[in-house]
Amino acid sequence: RGAVGARLAALEAGRLRVLSHLLRRTSVSFEICEALELISRNSELARVFGIDLYSVLTRGSQYRVESMLLRLAKTQHYVLPSPTKSQVASQPSLEALPLILEPQGRLYTSPVVVLDFRSLYPSIVIGYNYCYSSCLGPLRSLKGIADPGSTERRRQRQGQEQEQQQQQ
Repeated sequence: RGAVGARLAALEAGRLRVLSHLLRRTSVSFEICEALELISRNSELARVFGIDLYSVLTRGSQYRVESMLLRLAKTQHYVLPSPTKSQVASQPSLEALPLILEPQGRLYTSPVVVLDFRSLYPSIVIGYNYCYSSCLGPLRSLKGIADPGSTERRRQRQGQEQEQQQQQ
């Protein structure tokens, strides 16, 4: 009985050490959350945007903007259209993708502009109502006007292929 009792005592001491370590880690995590005001800030954002706390933490700025638009539209007795999954799937695909260049790490002696598109791009779009479809309409309706490079090259390639087929 003495050996079993010693093993149980050692096991209890090990459990106590593990529990005290986990308690320290948990309390430090709570202190960090408290210092950063994580819960209060995000719950306030959830209240302002009218969305749940989990959506504040996991979803992007577009979801927040849409939820704010829905709340404002409701006060004005408007109903915003909400496309179904099949309508979203049947939308035409992008005709040109943005080009993102990563800067090379070195010393630049001339001015360098670094743009944070997560915060800057939505602000510009919202502030000036920029959108290809609202400003110019779909690219295929712009006959005779220069399209973005990728679309123009694709059309040139298609024209060359058609000419080759006609020659054969």
